[in-house]
Amino acid sequence: MGEGKTNTVTGILVDDYFTHIKQIISPASGLIYPVQPVSGETIKIFPADSKLVNGQIELLPENKILRMPEKIIKMPAGWDSISDTKIFTNYHLFGMRYVYCDPSMMLDYLNEATMMTHCKMVIDESYIQGEARRGMNSLSLIYTWFAQQMRKRDIELYLLVQHGRFIDWRFRFIAKRKILSRYNEKTHMIRLLVQNMAKGTEKPFSFYAPQYWKYYDTNELPSVPQEMIARARKNT
Repeated sequence: MGEGKTNTVTGILVDDYFTHIKQIISPASGLIYPVQPVSGETIKIFPADSKLVNGQIELLPENKILRMPEKIIKMPAGWDSISDTKIFTNYHLFGMRYVYCDPSMMLDYLNEATMMTHCKMVIDESYIQGEARRGMNSLSLIYTWFAQQMRKRDIELYLLVQHGRFIDWRFRFIAKRKILSRYNEKTHMIRLLVQNMAKGTEKPFSFYAPQYWKYYDTNELPSVPQEMIARARKNT
């Protein structure tokens, strides 16, 4: 606990999101500005070519497009953004678009062919619904039903857990990478050991943790599903 698991996976999401950012939206006017990523939240902005109206994108007429010089800026505070990176998590994120959902909702989304492709899914405290001593729970079903489709769907699933043995064997069997993290309270650095399960190789890596703190709440705990609580009460 407290060794940087959530910090690490949030960093992965943030980096990928801003690497593939393509538009930003003014909260005041609804104007949509095409952008290109530069580095982190630094982007190159172009003249607005569309507008968000009642949740729908409308192209601006040629004579309405704002003529402005292309320039490099930092992501404006309070502005919405659109990225090619789609994110599904069971904890809240800030400063980027994502879908907040629990594993059972992720299971429901599987039938949405266009939605559940080219995306990243994160399940924090995954032992809650994928605990090793309980067989076909909802999280195990996710793996059983579509683990073999992940490559074709271009889905990356990240499971966060204190120890690998806490979760179902299916996760450990199919996992491509195992990332061990260690947080240094003095330097605020997180040291990672990235293990490639297929190749049997290891690679160390370190990064500065505070750069990602604003994107999530380190004290947030994923809720325990009501059906699990009901079953526990029934068995006591």
